[in-house]
Amino acid sequence: AGYSSVEATRLEELRALHVQWLENDPSNITGRKAQMEEHVRKAQVFRDVAGLTGILYAFVTRVRNETDSSSAEREVKKLIEKVDEPYHFIYDAAGSLRSGDAKLWRRPSTHFIYDQAKALLSEACIEVREENTGWGKWIRWQVARIFGCAIVISRESGESALKFYFDDLVKVYDHLFKTRYTTEKDRRYLTYQVKLSLYARFPEYLGGEGG
Repeated sequence: AGYSSVEATRLEELRALHVQWLENDPSNITGRKAQMEEHVRKAQVFRDVAGLTGILYAFVTRVRNETDSSSAEREVKKLIEKVDEPYHFIYDAAGSLRSGDAKLWRRPSTHFIYDQAKALLSEACIEVREENTGWGKWIRWQVARIFGCAIVISRESGESALKFYFDDLVKVYDHLFKTRYTTEKDRRYLTYQVKLSLYARFPEYLGGEGG
């Protein structure tokens, strides 16, 4: 079974807190320079993994949602296993989708990967396509009607969404591989961590037969 919404939200909060701890650990100030640099490096890797996870998660989730339930697990696992090679990932994803785009919504359970994906797009000089759906605003308006209470509605109450295209994914991989992960060893480490991160987003498929 997957995580409850409370569990998923708490895990996302812990991911964000882990990066903050690495970057603001008091021992970075009093400790050795090498230790401080290692913490900063680990924090950057964690952010990169989260950002790439966010983009890939959007496509994997769309494939799962548009695939027959009997084969969804198999398709999700197949995609996750292809994250070490973006073109292979795209080829398989394209076979299940009617168009080459996907969206990631900023919710309590995805806010960290959402923010890191957005930062990664900006860093790689890729257009950030962000929209406010107004869904949250509609929900709050309904609550106001049902309970007869006065609630001030603002645009910020709606959900934000990032829209990605397959080309964005290729550019992000290219940027990371040309800047921070220039060796084969570093690239394998990054993509392996991304693979683990994605599997953690689909715990209901861990240990299953899946085909």
